[in-house]
Amino acid sequence: MVFLYAHKNMLMKSLVLITLFYCSISAISQTENDSLGSVKTNADSNQISKWIFHQKNDFHLELLGAAGLYSINYERVIVNGNKLKTLASIGFSYMGTKSWRGFIIPISINQLLSFKEHHIELGIGGSPNFVISNDFGEIWDQFIFTRIGYRYQKPKGKFIFRAGAIPIVYPEFGIWGGISIGHSF
Repeated sequence: MVFLYAHKNMLMKSLVLITLFYCSISAISQTENDSLGSVKTNADSNQISKWIFHQKNDFHLELLGAAGLYSINYERVIVNGNKLKTLASIGFSYMGTKSWRGFIIPISINQLLSFKEHHIELGIGGSPNFVISNDFGEIWDQFIFTRIGYRYQKPKGKFIFRAGAIPIVYPEFGIWGGISIGHSF
């Protein structure tokens, strides 16, 4: 019981630190330096940057990844800065045999550090899953994961390619990976 409490306490501290990290990155992405070195906010700028994403939605198919074998995902850009972008994603995966069937819903928040069409992707998320088994009945479960990867997406382009490592941090630590292709609109 003490181990379970310590594990949940560590998980809670990790989630708080990650939330603070995302809040600080989002706050930093709201400012930019002009050529003279003074700071102005994005709201003051009348020009649209050439490095922001012009399409803010996408669908992508992920193989392996946050849902295990595959998932179909919808993603939306929340913060669309020159260098930093924040995206939210939700997906769906269904698997089954004669003796069991189940679905997984991967949900994540990802931060992109952009270098034109090349991006470093960092994220955190969870994948609740539900399984109906002939032997065990109904089982609800979940796991929490992080994402460290590469993303190729041109600012005005529609094609998306992603590949990366997906460390699972709860209920047990493990390393997984995934690759996905998608279309933005």
